[in-house]
Amino acid sequence: MKSVLQITRLLNNGVKIPMMGLGTWQMSDEEATVAVRQALELGYRLIDTAAFYNCEKGVGQGIRDSGISREKIFVTTKVWATDLYENRVEEAYEESLQRLGLDYVDLLILHWPVNYINGWKIMERIYRQGRVRAIGISNFRIKQLLKLFDALEVVPAVIQLELNPLVTNFEIRSFCEAKGIAVTAWQSLGSGSTGEVLNNEVIVGLAKKYGKTPAQIALRWAFQNNIITIPKTVTPKRMMENADILDFELTEEDMEWIGNIKQLPRYDTEIRDVPIRITEMVKRGVRFVEKGYKGNLTRDFYD
Repeated sequence: MKSVLQITRLLNNGVKIPMMGLGTWQMSDEEATVAVRQALELGYRLIDTAAFYNCEKGVGQGIRDSGISREKIFVTTKVWATDLYENRVEEAYEESLQRLGLDYVDLLILHWPVNYINGWKIMERIYRQGRVRAIGISNFRIKQLLKLFDALEVVPAVIQLELNPLVTNFEIRSFCEAKGIAVTAWQSLGSGSTGEVLNNEVIVGLAKKYGKTPAQIALRWAFQNNIITIPKTVTPKRMMENADILDFELTEEDMEWIGNIKQLPRYDTEIRDVPIRITEMVKRGVRFVEKGYKGNLTRDFYD
């Protein structure tokens, strides 16, 4: 049977992206080196990281240690909000390439909508120069998307959003799909610290019905919604389990049950549609998450 790791989606510029990859949030360089190598050996071909994650060096080392040729791997990284605010998009991209030890990344993402019109213009230039294969955005709200569309020349290829059965972001997803923007989920399995998704009674019930794990149900839900997923794990067993979602299919009734799950409230207090915690980090000049940080950025970065 074909693995989900072999299934790709065609982006709006003709580039293909795998439907499932490995996320590296909260990994140290050492963990990323091992996890990326193991994931690639198991058949993963999409690796998602970010400058802010503070593990790009480890990601690059894991890619090299795998022995798999660079052109077979889809690498995503992101320009952090502080660099956007300070008009350092181009410099930040070059610094990411240096840490990764790569000549290019396949997808460069604007991490948070801070100074995003100007930032997007610079990313468009980098894209036109052929220095990156695709460009995208992350954590945008509808109003910000509309403002961006009034100014852009290159439509984003991808948007990353917090997405899972308890945070569906349906309105933004629908807008982006209508505009030809592929949707990628971060936190596709919910919060690791409290396990809202994996402990939800509907998800647990469906897991029992199909003889699958709650994580596999959540990832299958995303797959059937044409959502790209990048679940983070450092365990090879979990990597294999996460990818094992093609031997069953959620019925329309199953999908309706999931669709009726009460949605989690947004955790962030926002000013101008940007979370205060992001704005405060920008003001403080923060560029990287602290090494060893194990919290949930959505909820308790300052706890």
